[in-house]
Amino acid sequence: MARNDLQVGGRAPADKLGLTLDVFEKGVDLSGFKIQSIRTVVEPWEDYLIFTQFYMLTNTAKTALDTTILPGKDLERGIPIRLPVKAQGIRASGPGNSAVIDSFVFWQGTIRPNETIPIQVSFSMPVHSPDYVYEQEIAYDVDNLEILVPLQTRFPKLPRLNGVELAAPGFKMESGYGLFGMRDDMEFIGGTGKSVKKGEALRFKVSGMPYHRPLAPFIVFGFALLSAIFIGVIGRREAQRVRGEAGLKDLRKALEVERESLLEQLVALRVGIRTGTVTQEEHDALSTSLQERLALILHKLSSIDTK
Repeated sequence: MARNDLQVGGRAPADKLGLTLDVFEKGVDLSGFKIQSIRTVVEPWEDYLIFTQFYMLTNTAKTALDTTILPGKDLERGIPIRLPVKAQGIRASGPGNSAVIDSFVFWQGTIRPNETIPIQVSFSMPVHSPDYVYEQEIAYDVDNLEILVPLQTRFPKLPRLNGVELAAPGFKMESGYGLFGMRDDMEFIGGTGKSVKKGEALRFKVSGMPYHRPLAPFIVFGFALLSAIFIGVIGRREAQRVRGEAGLKDLRKALEVERESLLEQLVALRVGIRTGTVTQEEHDALSTSLQERLALILHKLSSIDTK
């Protein structure tokens, strides 16, 4: 850093006006770049979770960091901030320039030595379950991570969250009004005090939110129940064989009940894949198993009809 005294107007020294300017050399790498803190606020809204993140960018080097002169193709758009792949509606604001490309926010600007630049990033993630696990890879050293979940919501029908829990390994968990300097008329649960190194991840789980349980576990439960029914049907087959025509009618009725249940499960799977409550992997695995059992039931019914 250099100090320059500028003389204005060329007058006598007694009339000299001194103006001191700070001039910094500019660095050409990210060696001094650090994220001082990241605060993540999580709010439920309809079928989404709204995430608002506050980044405090800083420069620990003795030279100013100008992102427009950083070498390398990876940095030509600016410093990248990586968000989860499924992040939607990404917006960024703050000093400097921000551009959103796919799941990245690229920030361009100048950070002087020991200066702190605040950047706000907001996005949403679809959610269909009361339990949600969040994971985000962090590409820079971060001194302090914070997580906040306000217990008041913008839901007209659900003004407050009851029973919501936050699990964040490595964080110091707290709750109360005005947590971490937020509004003192709002109650929060949160965690703070965790630092990460480049390449590590921000992970936490929010449970007990006002969303429906996923369809897949109920399908699995129903599938297990149908399996038990099917085993019972097969186990009774030999005994019914000796009871003649009446026994065959009972067996057919039991098989028809299971057939209808299997068809309902397949319909539920198709609805689940359309609404997003069932993943493609869950759909493929369960659909194949259900269809195999349905084929076996149909075969048994056909065998009864030919007797």
